[in-house]
Amino acid sequence: MKKTAGLILCIMLFFQAFLAGADSSWNTAVRHYRVSEDLKPHSMKVLSQTFNGKMDLEKTEELIFHLSYDVKGQTISELIQATEDGKDVTEQRKNENRNQRGRGGSPTGNSEGFEKNPLDPAVQSDLTAADTGTTEDKDGERCAVWEFRLKLNNNHDAVGKTWISLKTGAAVSLEYSIEPNFPFVEEMSIGMNYKVDSMGRWLMKEMRFKGRVNMIIMKKNFDAITSFSDYW
Repeated sequence: MKKTAGLILCIMLFFQAFLAGADSSWNTAVRHYRVSEDLKPHSMKVLSQTFNGKMDLEKTEELIFHLSYDVKGQTISELIQATEDGKDVTEQRKNENRNQRGRGGSPTGNSEGFEKNPLDPAVQSDLTAADTGTTEDKDGERCAVWEFRLKLNNNHDAVGKTWISLKTGAAVSLEYSIEPNFPFVEEMSIGMNYKVDSMGRWLMKEMRFKGRVNMIIMKKNFDAITSFSDYW
């Protein structure tokens, strides 16, 4: 009887230790986010490509911005250069941006909550995360793979995976989709890749949007990569 009780106790202690270790993996990634969240990029490059329904390339656009921040931390972007299919369209894009600001900009009501990052300490109460128990190589790092669901707002969740470095405990990459999808959007995925720079700072390297829209008279595929640099 004592042996049985001792065995049960050992099993319970093993699972408690296992769960605590699994929990710390996610929490370590969240701590990396907390330490670095005040670092802001001051340069941004957007490379976007549009394809038709047969995946023939229709347009390539590259935008380069200088970023600054007001006293409230809101981003102020200045367009430095714009090209479309290799042609300089900087002045045209600047005029379009000025006209849009003159009309009061685009509505943001439908985008509430979409800025949330699953690693942000402030959103952990809106998130469930679980270690899959598997490891994969990601950007040259051996990583633990986690699955998560994050409540963005009353209508949408972000559902995806995070790859957390076994060496540093920092997130290397995350990918997710929005559930339910938007009208006319057949597929959409969002990815974020991170790096640790020469000063040991954990930073977002790039963000990627990829998907397909299907309307009655138009089918389009899109792929956009936004790169960030010059952090301070």
